[in-house]
Amino acid sequence: MIIDLAKVYRNNLTESIHYGIAVLVRGNTVIQSWGDSGFSCFTRSIIKPIQAKVSLSFISEEINEKYIAIACASHTGTPEQLSTLKEFSTAYKIEEKSLKLGLVKNSNGHKLGSKFEHNCAGKHSLMTLAEHNDYSKPESKIQQEIIQELQRLLNQQTPQGILSGTDGCGLPTFYLSLKEMASLFSNSLQDTDYKRIYAAMSKYPLLIGGPQQIDSLIMQARPEELIAKGGAEGLMMVLNLKNQECLIIKIIDGSSRAKNLITRHFLEQLNWLKSGEISLDDSLINSQGLKVGHIAPSVYS
Repeated sequence: MIIDLAKVYRNNLTESIHYGIAVLVRGNTVIQSWGDSGFSCFTRSIIKPIQAKVSLSFISEEINEKYIAIACASHTGTPEQLSTLKEFSTAYKIEEKSLKLGLVKNSNGHKLGSKFEHNCAGKHSLMTLAEHNDYSKPESKIQQEIIQELQRLLNQQTPQGILSGTDGCGLPTFYLSLKEMASLFSNSLQDTDYKRIYAAMSKYPLLIGGPQQIDSLIMQARPEELIAKGGAEGLMMVLNLKNQECLIIKIIDGSSRAKNLITRHFLEQLNWLKSGEISLDDSLINSQGLKVGHIAPSVYS
Protein backbone atom coordinates (compact mmCIF):
# COMPACT_ATOMS: atom_id res chain seq x y z
CA MET A 1 0.00 0.00 0.00
CA ILE A 2 1.19 3.49 -0.84
CA ILE A 3 -0.30 6.71 0.48
CA ASP A 4 -0.76 10.30 -0.59
CA LEU A 5 2.25 12.16 0.85
CA ALA A 6 1.89 15.56 -0.84
CA LYS A 7 -0.28 17.44 -3.30
CA VAL A 8 0.63 20.09 -5.83
CA TYR A 9 -1.95 22.88 -6.07
CA ARG A 10 -2.39 25.43 -8.85
CA ASN A 11 -4.97 28.16 -8.28
CA ASN A 12 -5.95 26.18 -5.14
CA LEU A 13 -6.95 23.19 -7.29
CA THR A 14 -5.14 19.85 -7.10
CA GLU A 15 -2.85 19.36 -10.08
CA SER A 16 -0.57 16.50 -9.03
CA ILE A 17 -0.17 14.02 -6.19
CA HIS A 18 3.06 12.53 -4.88
CA TYR A 19 2.48 9.07 -3.45
CA GLY A 20 4.92 7.31 -1.18
CA ILE A 21 5.71 5.40 1.98
CA ALA A 22 7.40 6.28 5.26
CA VAL A 23 8.51 4.02 8.09
CA LEU A 24 9.84 4.71 11.58
CA VAL A 25 11.95 1.93 13.10
CA ARG A 26 13.87 1.31 16.33
CA GLY A 27 16.20 -1.66 16.09
CA ASN A 28 14.25 -4.25 14.10
CA THR A 29 10.85 -3.05 15.28
CA VAL A 30 8.50 -0.87 13.26
CA ILE A 31 7.26 1.95 15.51
CA GLN A 32 4.96 3.43 12.88
CA SER A 33 4.40 2.97 9.19
CA TRP A 34 2.69 5.18 6.64
CA GLY A 35 2.04 2.71 3.85
CA ASP A 36 3.73 -0.66 3.34
CA SER A 37 7.04 -0.84 5.24
CA GLY A 38 7.84 -4.00 3.27
CA PHE A 39 8.05 -2.07 0.01
CA SER A 40 11.48 -2.64 -1.52
CA CYS A 41 13.70 -0.42 -3.64
CA PHE A 42 17.40 0.28 -4.12
CA THR A 43 19.33 1.96 -1.32
CA ARG A 44 21.12 4.41 -3.62
CA SER A 45 23.16 7.09 -1.80
CA ILE A 46 21.63 6.74 1.66
CA ILE A 47 23.93 3.72 2.07
CA LYS A 48 27.13 5.80 1.86
CA PRO A 49 27.82 5.90 5.63
CA ILE A 50 27.78 2.09 5.68
CA GLN A 51 30.04 1.91 2.63
CA ALA A 52 32.38 4.37 4.35
CA LYS A 53 32.51 2.25 7.50
CA VAL A 54 33.56 -0.82 5.54
CA SER A 55 36.09 1.17 3.49
CA LEU A 56 37.71 2.51 6.65
CA SER A 57 38.08 -1.04 8.02
CA PHE A 58 40.46 -1.76 5.08
CA ILE A 59 42.64 1.30 5.75
CA SER A 60 45.36 1.23 8.40
CA GLU A 61 46.24 4.94 8.35
CA GLU A 62 44.19 7.63 10.08
CA ILE A 63 41.64 9.44 7.92
CA ASN A 64 40.67 13.04 8.73
CA GLU A 65 37.04 13.62 9.78
CA LYS A 66 36.58 16.04 6.90
CA TYR A 67 37.50 13.35 4.39
CA ILE A 68 35.18 10.85 6.08
CA ALA A 69 32.35 13.36 5.68
CA ILE A 70 33.01 13.89 1.97
CA ALA A 71 33.09 10.10 1.52
CA CYS A 72 29.48 10.06 2.79
CA ALA A 73 28.46 12.96 0.56
CA SER A 74 26.43 13.40 -2.58
CA HIS A 75 28.10 16.71 -3.22
CA THR A 76 26.69 19.52 -5.34
CA GLY A 77 30.02 21.00 -6.41
CA THR A 78 30.39 23.86 -3.94
CA PRO A 79 33.88 25.38 -3.58
CA GLU A 80 34.19 23.86 -0.09
CA GLN A 81 33.28 20.41 -1.35
CA LEU A 82 35.62 20.51 -4.33
CA SER A 83 38.50 21.89 -2.29
CA THR A 84 38.00 19.14 0.29
CA LEU A 85 38.16 16.52 -2.44
CA LYS A 86 41.35 18.13 -3.77
CA GLU A 87 42.90 18.14 -0.28
CA PHE A 88 41.89 14.50 0.19
CA SER A 89 43.36 13.36 -3.12
CA THR A 90 46.58 15.31 -2.52
CA ALA A 91 47.04 14.10 1.05
CA TYR A 92 46.66 10.43 0.10
CA LYS A 93 48.00 10.60 -3.49
CA ILE A 94 44.69 9.50 -5.00
CA GLU A 95 44.90 9.70 -8.79
CA GLU A 96 41.86 10.64 -10.83
CA LYS A 97 42.34 7.63 -13.11
CA SER A 98 41.93 5.30 -10.13
CA LEU A 99 38.32 6.41 -9.60
CA LYS A 100 35.88 4.07 -11.34
CA LEU A 101 33.66 6.95 -12.44
CA GLY A 102 32.56 8.40 -15.73
CA LEU A 103 32.60 12.06 -16.71
CA VAL A 104 28.85 12.61 -16.55
CA LYS A 105 26.93 15.84 -17.05
CA ASN A 106 25.90 18.06 -14.15
CA SER A 107 22.42 19.47 -13.53
CA ASN A 108 23.08 22.27 -16.04
CA GLY A 109 23.91 19.80 -18.79
CA HIS A 110 27.64 20.59 -18.85
CA LYS A 111 30.08 17.71 -18.96
CA LEU A 112 32.25 17.48 -15.88
CA GLY A 113 35.89 18.35 -16.36
CA SER A 114 37.17 15.99 -13.67
CA LYS A 115 36.03 12.80 -12.00
CA PHE A 116 36.41 14.63 -8.68
CA GLU A 117 33.44 16.78 -9.70
CA HIS A 118 31.19 13.71 -9.72
CA ASN A 119 28.85 13.75 -6.72
CA CYS A 120 30.11 10.32 -5.61
CA ALA A 121 33.81 11.19 -5.86
CA GLY A 122 34.32 11.13 -2.09
CA LYS A 123 33.00 7.59 -1.73
CA HIS A 124 35.13 6.39 -4.65
CA SER A 125 38.21 8.16 -3.27
CA LEU A 126 37.89 6.32 0.05
CA MET A 127 37.25 2.99 -1.69
CA THR A 128 40.30 3.28 -3.92
CA LEU A 129 42.40 3.78 -0.79
CA ALA A 130 40.79 0.71 0.73
CA GLU A 131 41.25 -1.57 -2.28
CA HIS A 132 43.57 -0.46 -5.06
CA ASN A 133 42.30 -3.06 -7.53
CA ASP A 134 38.87 -2.84 -9.12
CA TYR A 135 36.86 -2.05 -6.00
CA SER A 136 33.74 -1.45 -8.10
CA LYS A 137 33.26 -5.10 -9.12
CA PRO A 138 30.63 -7.00 -7.09
CA GLU A 139 33.13 -9.84 -6.49
CA SER A 140 35.81 -7.51 -5.04
CA LYS A 141 36.72 -7.93 -1.39
CA ILE A 142 35.27 -4.59 -0.36
CA GLN A 143 31.92 -5.12 -2.08
CA GLN A 144 31.60 -8.58 -0.57
CA GLU A 145 32.42 -7.12 2.84
CA ILE A 146 29.71 -4.45 2.38
CA ILE A 147 27.12 -7.18 1.78
CA GLN A 148 28.31 -9.01 4.91
CA GLU A 149 28.05 -5.76 6.86
CA LEU A 150 24.45 -5.25 5.68
CA GLN A 151 23.58 -8.78 6.77
CA ARG A 152 25.30 -8.25 10.12
CA LEU A 153 23.34 -5.06 10.79
CA LEU A 154 20.11 -6.81 9.85
CA ASN A 155 21.10 -9.82 12.00
CA GLN A 156 20.15 -12.18 9.21
CA GLN A 157 21.59 -14.38 6.53
CA THR A 158 19.17 -14.32 3.62
CA PRO A 159 19.27 -17.66 1.74
CA GLN A 160 19.61 -16.00 -1.66
CA GLY A 161 21.81 -13.19 -0.38
CA ILE A 162 21.02 -9.51 -0.71
CA LEU A 163 19.89 -8.55 -4.19
CA SER A 164 21.80 -5.75 -5.89
CA GLY A 165 21.91 -3.59 -9.01
CA THR A 166 24.35 -1.08 -10.45
CA ASP A 167 24.16 2.46 -9.10
CA GLY A 168 24.56 5.62 -11.17
CA CYS A 169 28.23 5.85 -10.20
CA GLY A 170 28.99 2.26 -11.17
CA LEU A 171 29.07 0.65 -7.71
CA PRO A 172 26.62 -1.97 -6.45
CA THR A 173 23.42 -0.68 -4.85
CA PHE A 174 21.23 -2.91 -2.73
CA TYR A 175 17.57 -3.92 -2.94
CA LEU A 176 16.01 -3.83 0.52
CA SER A 177 12.65 -3.12 2.10
CA LEU A 178 12.18 0.29 3.69
CA LYS A 179 11.94 -1.41 7.09
CA GLU A 180 15.30 -3.11 6.48
CA MET A 181 16.90 0.19 5.44
CA ALA A 182 15.70 1.85 8.64
CA SER A 183 16.89 -1.13 10.73
CA LEU A 184 20.37 -0.87 9.21
CA PHE A 185 20.87 2.63 10.55
CA SER A 186 19.10 2.15 13.87
CA ASN A 187 21.19 -0.95 14.59
CA SER A 188 24.39 0.79 13.47
CA LEU A 189 24.29 2.90 16.63
CA GLN A 190 25.39 -0.15 18.61
CA ASP A 191 28.75 0.01 16.79
CA THR A 192 31.31 2.63 17.84
CA ASP A 193 32.78 2.75 14.32
CA TYR A 194 29.57 4.35 13.08
CA LYS A 195 29.61 6.96 15.83
CA ARG A 196 32.85 8.27 14.34
CA ILE A 197 31.25 8.49 10.89
CA TYR A 198 28.11 10.22 12.16
CA ALA A 199 30.24 12.65 14.16
CA ALA A 200 32.09 13.60 10.95
CA MET A 201 28.82 14.12 9.06
CA SER A 202 27.44 16.23 11.90
CA LYS A 203 30.62 18.33 12.09
CA TYR A 204 30.63 19.04 8.33
CA PRO A 205 26.96 19.07 7.26
CA LEU A 206 27.54 21.30 4.23
CA LEU A 207 29.92 18.74 2.77
CA ILE A 208 27.19 16.08 2.73
CA GLY A 209 24.73 17.77 0.35
CA GLY A 210 25.28 21.49 0.22
CA PRO A 211 23.36 24.73 0.86
CA GLN A 212 19.58 24.22 0.61
CA GLN A 213 19.97 20.43 0.45
CA ILE A 214 17.58 18.93 2.98
CA ASP A 215 20.08 16.53 4.56
CA SER A 216 22.55 19.36 5.20
CA LEU A 217 19.80 21.64 6.53
CA ILE A 218 18.62 18.99 9.00
CA MET A 219 22.11 18.40 10.38
CA GLN A 220 22.79 22.13 10.59
CA ALA A 221 19.58 22.58 12.58
CA ARG A 222 20.21 19.66 14.96
CA PRO A 223 23.94 18.90 15.14
CA GLU A 224 24.88 15.79 17.14
CA GLU A 225 21.19 14.84 17.28
CA LEU A 226 20.00 14.08 13.74
CA ILE A 227 21.91 12.47 10.87
CA ALA A 228 20.37 12.76 7.42
CA LYS A 229 21.27 11.41 4.00
CA GLY A 230 19.32 11.76 0.80
CA GLY A 231 19.33 9.34 -2.09
CA ALA A 232 18.18 9.31 -5.68
CA GLU A 233 14.66 8.35 -6.73
CA GLY A 234 12.91 10.14 -3.87
CA LEU A 235 14.69 8.37 -0.99
CA MET A 236 15.52 9.98 2.37
CA MET A 237 17.04 8.66 5.61
CA VAL A 238 16.98 10.52 8.94
CA LEU A 239 18.54 8.93 12.03
CA ASN A 240 17.81 10.18 15.55
CA LEU A 241 20.94 9.59 17.61
CA LYS A 242 19.16 10.19 20.92
CA ASN A 243 16.29 7.73 20.68
CA GLN A 244 18.01 5.45 18.13
CA GLU A 245 15.06 5.61 15.74
CA CYS A 246 15.38 5.88 11.98
CA LEU A 247 12.90 7.38 9.53
CA ILE A 248 12.95 6.31 5.89
CA ILE A 249 10.84 8.12 3.29
CA LYS A 250 10.34 6.95 -0.30
CA ILE A 251 8.49 8.98 -2.92
CA ILE A 252 7.20 6.39 -5.33
CA ASP A 253 7.55 8.40 -8.54
CA GLY A 254 11.19 9.14 -7.68
CA SER A 255 10.64 12.89 -7.86
CA SER A 256 12.73 15.18 -5.68
CA ARG A 257 10.25 18.07 -6.03
CA ALA A 258 8.30 17.35 -2.85
CA LYS A 259 10.93 15.39 -0.89
CA ASN A 260 12.25 18.32 1.13
CA LEU A 261 8.82 19.48 2.28
CA ILE A 262 7.63 15.96 3.07
CA THR A 263 10.77 15.22 5.08
CA ARG A 264 10.53 18.44 7.09
CA HIS A 265 6.83 17.81 7.72
CA PHE A 266 7.45 14.32 9.14
CA LEU A 267 10.28 15.57 11.36
CA GLU A 268 8.09 18.35 12.74
CA GLN A 269 5.24 15.94 13.44
CA LEU A 270 7.63 13.57 15.21
CA ASN A 271 8.96 16.53 17.25
CA TRP A 272 12.45 15.96 15.88
CA LEU A 273 12.30 19.53 14.56
CA LYS A 274 10.36 22.54 15.75
CA SER A 275 7.81 24.02 13.39
CA GLY A 276 9.56 26.40 10.99
CA GLU A 277 13.03 25.47 12.26
CA ILE A 278 14.05 24.79 8.65
CA SER A 279 12.90 27.31 6.08
CA LEU A 280 11.75 25.89 2.74
CA ASP A 281 9.86 27.45 -0.15
CA ASP A 282 6.69 25.56 -1.16
CA SER A 283 5.84 27.93 -4.03
CA LEU A 284 5.29 27.19 -7.70
CA ILE A 285 6.70 30.13 -9.65
CA ASN A 286 5.95 30.71 -13.32
CA SER A 287 8.16 32.33 -15.98
CA GLN A 288 6.84 35.78 -15.02
CA GLY A 289 8.04 35.32 -11.46
CA LEU A 290 4.49 34.98 -10.14
CA LYS A 291 3.43 32.49 -7.49
CA VAL A 292 0.82 30.33 -9.23
CA GLY A 293 0.56 27.46 -6.79
CA HIS A 294 2.21 25.53 -4.00
CA ILE A 295 3.14 22.07 -2.70
CA ALA A 296 1.65 20.86 0.57
CA PRO A 297 2.21 17.66 2.56
CA SER A 298 -0.89 15.53 2.99
CA VAL A 299 0.04 13.31 5.95
CA TYR A 300 -1.24 14.65 9.30
CA SER A 301 -2.89 17.60 7.54
